[in-house]
Amino acid sequence: MDLPGGAIRTEGGDIRLRTRGQAYTGTQFEQIVLLTRPDGTRVSLGDIATIRDGFTEEQSFSFFDGQRSFGVSVMSNPDENEMEISEAVHRYVEQRSKTLPPGVYLTPWRDYSVFLKTRLNMMFENLVIGAVLVFVVLSIFLHLKIGAWVIIGLPVAFFGALMMLPHVDVTINIMSLFAFIVVVGIVVDDAIIIAESVHTYTEEHGYTVDNIIRGAKRVDVPATFGVLTTIVAFLPMLFITGSISSIITDIGWVVVFCLFFSLVESKLILPSHLAIMKSSHGRKSDIADRTNRVLQHIIARIYSPLLAKAIEFRYATLAFFVALVIVMLGLIGGGTVRFVFFPEFDRDYLVASIILDDGVPDTMVTDMINKMNDDLQAVNADIKAESGSNLNIAEHFFAFIQGGDSGYVRVQLDEDQYHIANPKEIERRWREKVGDIAGAKELTFRATADFAEPAGA
Repeated sequence: MDLPGGAIRTEGGDIRLRTRGQAYTGTQFEQIVLLTRPDGTRVSLGDIATIRDGFTEEQSFSFFDGQRSFGVSVMSNPDENEMEISEAVHRYVEQRSKTLPPGVYLTPWRDYSVFLKTRLNMMFENLVIGAVLVFVVLSIFLHLKIGAWVIIGLPVAFFGALMMLPHVDVTINIMSLFAFIVVVGIVVDDAIIIAESVHTYTEEHGYTVDNIIRGAKRVDVPATFGVLTTIVAFLPMLFITGSISSIITDIGWVVVFCLFFSLVESKLILPSHLAIMKSSHGRKSDIADRTNRVLQHIIARIYSPLLAKAIEFRYATLAFFVALVIVMLGLIGGGTVRFVFFPEFDRDYLVASIILDDGVPDTMVTDMINKMNDDLQAVNADIKAESGSNLNIAEHFFAFIQGGDSGYVRVQLDEDQYHIANPKEIERRWREKVGDIAGAKELTFRATADFAEPAGA
């Protein structure tokens, strides 16, 4: 209850009257006055009704692939391996399914370790691709063996970070694996600078241990501060608080540790490895020699004259780059170039939810969920007919109904469905097929998730 009662004017100002009241317990509900007689007697709610102070009972049930079902959640402790638990659960399902009576099925569902395995595989793929690219580029411009020793910095940095992560309570999870993928492209930058400096210096002064040390020292300060500035850029992530801290701090710790061990490797280990190359003595391969001649030609004929003109007309050069900055800011401000802090990405599943108006029949939400399932099957048939494929877009259809007025649907998409339709296209068609539902207060569909959302949510 929240009712205005007018105002009382006084010399000190107006006093506004308002009646407020909210009953929370059974005793308070019993004291609610329904009728006041002229003789002063009152009739309260407790006089005419029996008030029970307890919990409401709601019917909640679920459907899995159109059949009534119930679920059992298997969750890991912080010190357990999710992938090992997943394998154990799958083995149990396979063995137990052989002893179940007819008509009873046991199916693994919402296995979150799949996301972890996907990110882990992506990290190894990026690691291999990055190592190969570094090796090829350095082999073209410098020497084959130099490229090989620089690549050693990748596992050193990664293994060093993995060694330190348990001490700051960071585990191998989706966010930490993402951080490894992000940092794989920058952990060898300082090693490349050191290797190139050593290569240039020993080529001019001879390939000795002293010259290798001098070549490394020529760039030790800028290379060190280049890494330290990157570390400083990620340090604020370690001090973030709130609900997002568990996401951001994992990224920060991984990047900081990887860069730190990359710095140690490039300054203390890489020069020692380069000193082993006694047989090379700074010589280049035929490919590196030809590449060097081309680069020297470009420097003499194009780069040096252009640099001289830029210095001569320095104000015009400054104005040109200021104009570029203005254009860049205009593209961002005008929306041509989008800026999204947490970008959206396609899920491996679709999510839909429905909330009905108050007072609708309890069976209506079940009918609506069944209709949504039938409409999805119709979309599946349309896509199969258009693509000429026999592949079903959905592996499983799960629906949870709570209280008779709301429902939640989760559709696990087939891994190969990307060949015939992406999740956004499936979501659009499903939404159009379902259309507007009479009596629905809220109806949502979603096929994407932002980066801040936990995997599988």
